[in-house]
Amino acid sequence: MDSVSWFRGDTMLGWFSTCAAVLAIAAASSAPSAAGAAPPPILITSGLTIISTSPLPLATVNKLYSQALAAISGVEPYTWSVSAKALPPGIALDASSGLLSGRPTTAGTFHFVVRVTDSGGASDSKSFELTVVVPLAIGTTSLPAATVGEAYSQTLVAISGTSPYAWSLSGGSLPPGLALNAQTGAISGAPTAQGTYPFIAQVADATGTTATRSLSIAVGAALSIASGPALPAATLGIPYSQPLIAAGGTPPYSWSIASGALPAGVTLNSAGTLAGTPQAGGTFHFTVQVADSAQVSVTAGLSLDIAAQALPLVAVTNLPDTAPPLDQPSVGLALAAAYPVPLSGQLVLSFTPDAVVPADDPAIQFSTGGRTADFTIPANAVTATFSVSNLQIQTGSVAGTITITVKLQAGSIDVTPSPAPGSTVKIDRSAPVIRSLKLVTTTTGFEIWITGYAPSREITAATVQCTPAAGSNLLTTTFNLPMSGASQQWYQTSASTPYGSQFTIVQPFTVQGSSNPLRSVSVTLANTIGTSNAVLASF
Repeated sequence: MDSVSWFRGDTMLGWFSTCAAVLAIAAASSAPSAAGAAPPPILITSGLTIISTSPLPLATVNKLYSQALAAISGVEPYTWSVSAKALPPGIALDASSGLLSGRPTTAGTFHFVVRVTDSGGASDSKSFELTVVVPLAIGTTSLPAATVGEAYSQTLVAISGTSPYAWSLSGGSLPPGLALNAQTGAISGAPTAQGTYPFIAQVADATGTTATRSLSIAVGAALSIASGPALPAATLGIPYSQPLIAAGGTPPYSWSIASGALPAGVTLNSAGTLAGTPQAGGTFHFTVQVADSAQVSVTAGLSLDIAAQALPLVAVTNLPDTAPPLDQPSVGLALAAAYPVPLSGQLVLSFTPDAVVPADDPAIQFSTGGRTADFTIPANAVTATFSVSNLQIQTGSVAGTITITVKLQAGSIDVTPSPAPGSTVKIDRSAPVIRSLKLVTTTTGFEIWITGYAPSREITAATVQCTPAAGSNLLTTTFNLPMSGASQQWYQTSASTPYGSQFTIVQPFTVQGSSNPLRSVSVTLANTIGTSNAVLASF
């Protein structure tokens, strides 16, 4: 007879019931002890006693739980009840058997008091603790996408259970290049092929409990910029819109300018659209960057050509077809229609002489000085603005053709039409012109000082007509003086160039007698074109 059944024999139980104490085996079991194990503890009780220990075995949310409470030294049958606090939700206590059972619905640690009453009216109460845990589960519900050739690392998460955990795949497969760490649950590596790879992850805890979850990893191409390097051209002053294209990676994408600058008037938004109305022309080089939702980014160099739209008709205004020497006609510039962006440019003056002795005339220039005049034309305007309110041309004194040529720019783009617009002014050959005549008395007579200009740079003769003073008698009153030699000598020297066709002629005369017999002198000059006006000077 073993020790358990011996203590439960009827004769001995009756004998012990008269004693002041009862000896009982705390953990009654018919199974023999393991070899070499310590004997079970002995509980000394006095009357009806609940012998179940606290805390109770763990319960798991939504899993069936069953745990019988035990009492000794009472008169069966027993009646069980909860006398204080409450059981975990979903757990009930059977009044006749003392069985705690059900499917708990709430995790947590619950404290309650159980009372047992025997048929003789004796009772005992005891406080219990029951912890309800969340069942072992895989908390990872989805995995981010991966990219071919890029490092990937994600760790699967286990919920509840008893560590350590062991991870494995119970179905499917990971993308080529990725592996699952059995101890940590980390999926890492660099995928080598595109596609979507479903698999079943499994985790086992230290108790052998397992949980699974179906997951998948999508592997996409590496992030790249498909646009460029040369973007579709834009037109100055015309609205432009061009979306940039990214491939691979994990959308959505975010775009920005990494270096360089866009044309004035054009911007890049975060969605990757270049848009705006270009206000500057030329070829613009810049670097764009795109980043995907995984914070992977790449850059690419792009270029954008901004071409100018065709100009409306450009005309030089106000200039006459011909002008006299030493004149100052006005000059302007106008468009036939408005242009959408500001224009800038220059009027460029050049001169082609048409003289017997050809030479440039530095006096031929703009009234602002020099042979260029800057201008601007505001956007949507038609009239050029110069640095002065009334721009003029000095025609000089040499016969020839003055040409005005227009150069135009829109931003940094040369938009000058071909051929370049312009206008000409003709300065015709003509007879000499005397501008002043002066008589200078000398010790031997007098000198005639003649100043003027000859647009053809040619003087062939001078005619001097003398008028005697009252009471005087002149043998000769008219003198015809040849001038071709002196004229050519003057106009062919570099000293004459700064003066154009202007000259000063000094002609001396010798007077015999004690006094000047002349009252006045009249002079005309001639060349192959004609004869000048007569100019009179008196003593």
